[in-house]
Amino acid sequence: MRRWTLLFLLSATACQDNQTHPEDHGAYEAGTAAPLSCVPNLDGRIDASELQPVLGSPVQYLVSPATVSRTVDLTGTTDSSGHLVWDFGTDYADDQSATIEATPVAAYHLPATGVASIVAI
Repeated sequence: MRRWTLLFLLSATACQDNQTHPEDHGAYEAGTAAPLSCVPNLDGRIDASELQPVLGSPVQYLVSPATVSRTVDLTGTTDSSGHLVWDFGTDYADDQSATIEATPVAAYHLPATGVASIVAI
């Protein structure tokens, strides 16, 4: 009887809410996805008509702080299927969230200098 009571107590305590919450990197906002203005033709290369810029759609990246330098594996490893893969799964405690959004150049007012120049190298 003691064995069953102990087994019941262990199983009851194991079925509680998850107390191992992931690190807090700030709120994620999915935004509204814009419809695609291009369709790939699957010819093995990316043409300009297949990859149009998306303006006004913010993306969020997990980045290292500006003052921190991390070692990056540039060579990767080969998986069991023979594919070259890289592991970017490490999450450091001091990582930060960076939100980047492309905007049209016309949205910025550049002062008129009256001087136009072209530099050829």
